[in-house]
Amino acid sequence: MKHLTLSETIALYIMSRTTEELTQLTRYSIAETFKINKSYLSKRFKEDLDLSVSNYIDLEKAVRSRILMASMERATVEEIASQLGIAKPQQFRAKFKKVFCTTPGRFIHYAGKTE
Repeated sequence: MKHLTLSETIALYIMSRTTEELTQLTRYSIAETFKINKSYLSKRFKEDLDLSVSNYIDLEKAVRSRILMASMERATVEEIASQLGIAKPQQFRAKFKKVFCTTPGRFIHYAGKTE
């Protein structure tokens, strides 16, 4: 079995958090968990995965949002954003669209969750 890099280990750590834990995750909390400097974490992560830690967390939230939308009956953008710890639905919409090239409203519509 191949040995994982620190960045791969941290990416798996982020992916394995519950949705509730994901809402509380920050670069600082990850650095603290892994007992490394947050600047070193940022540098390694960006060099190894070509993404910032914050962008990776946002990406994981976007993936989770699709799962939540598909599993919740008549989910609203506001409800999904709230479950992911994103206070402003507009911010959630922008991040979702950046990742999936469509709005969360369109995704919900085409997933058959609205009429």
